[in-house]
Amino acid sequence: EDVKWQNAEIDGNWLDPSEQYVRPRYTLSYNGVPFAPLGGIHGLTGQPGHGKTFTFTQLIMAILKGEFYGLKYELSREIPEPKVLYIDTEMEKGNTQLVMLRVYEMMGWPKGTEQDRFRILWLREVTKSEDRWRKTLKAIYEMKPTVVFLDGLIDVIADFNDNKECQTLIYQCMYTASHYGISMWLLL
Repeated sequence: EDVKWQNAEIDGNWLDPSEQYVRPRYTLSYNGVPFAPLGGIHGLTGQPGHGKTFTFTQLIMAILKGEFYGLKYELSREIPEPKVLYIDTEMEKGNTQLVMLRVYEMMGWPKGTEQDRFRILWLREVTKSEDRWRKTLKAIYEMKPTVVFLDGLIDVIADFNDNKECQTLIYQCMYTASHYGISMWLLL
């Protein structure tokens, strides 16, 4: 009774069994097993200092190079020049620059040159979480990346202990990934 489920409109939410199946467009595979579809959000978590950012770097390399130690970019025919947006909300600038330098070196790009296919948005010194989220959305809109890595989801929300606020943010991430047809990786 408190939930008022009787008034919920569900007619537009039934899955139509006659609709043609559309296979997800996966961005990556590992040893032939595809994962990380476009339009999806994917989470990564772990203890501090255990290699989460380095794992993101390996995924970035597979996307940009086409293959990296068993990881394979799956959309090379469809999107032969994928774009990667890496958003850092927590590391000091020097460490974020090291991520950039590592990617540049592995790609063979000249140090100090701007690359259309790989950009880093550094947000550590943006003091309001809602401003960080707005800047994230604007960067996605402007760059139109294939894959986004948000290194520090917790930092784009005011109170990570507020379940409603967290749920809203996850819904916004899902909507953003679907709307732009991107794969969105979130460091939880």
